Order: sequence, then structure tokens, then C-alpha cells
Amino acid sequence: TDLNTLTSVTKVLESTDQVDLIATGSVSTTHAYVYINNPSEDASEYFTITIGNAGAGSPTDTEEIGRLYGGDWMWFPWDVDDDICITPSTSNDMTVEYMVFS
Repeated sequence: TDLNTLTSVTKVLESTDQVDLIATGSVSTTHAYVYINNPSEDASEYFTITIGNAGAGSPTDTEEIGRLYGGDWMWFPWDVDDDICITPSTSNDMTVEYMVFS
């Protein structure tokens, strides 16, 4: 109900730096649902998913909500108050797929 926008993105990350994956400004509503997938077939390649304000250059302002190992995915409601950030476990090219339903 009241979901009328879908954003679907595939990104390849090439470092172990924390990335601001989904910014609050990219969604025009106050609530959304997020799907994030790690399509890797290597179970040792994972992404650390956090919520917080990493865009300000302060990774300590984030809270870890989970890790996505190769083949894992997550789906969760998002109140669009804080950015969703991601950190790859390796600097090899790692692909992340995500969708925002708002």
C-alpha cells in the first residue's frame, strides 16, 4: 500500500572502504522497503551492512545491522532517517544488487 516507486541498482565495489549505498535524500517518502543481495558464489566474500551517517566521513556514526555472505540477501523496512552503508570484505571486484521500494 502506498508504494509507487522502485529503484533497482547493481554496483561493483573495488575497495574495502565504507560506501554510502542508499542516501536518505534519494527517497522522497518517510518509509520504504530495502532488498540487498550479495550474488557472489564465494561464501568468504561478504558485505557489512550498516545504518548511519557515513557520508559525513565518520564511520563511527554507523550501526552494524548484519553481514551478507556470498549467496545471502536481506529484506527490511527502512524509516529513511539514516543512510544505508556497505563495506566489502575484500578489494576484489564485488557486486552488490539492491532495490528500494518506496
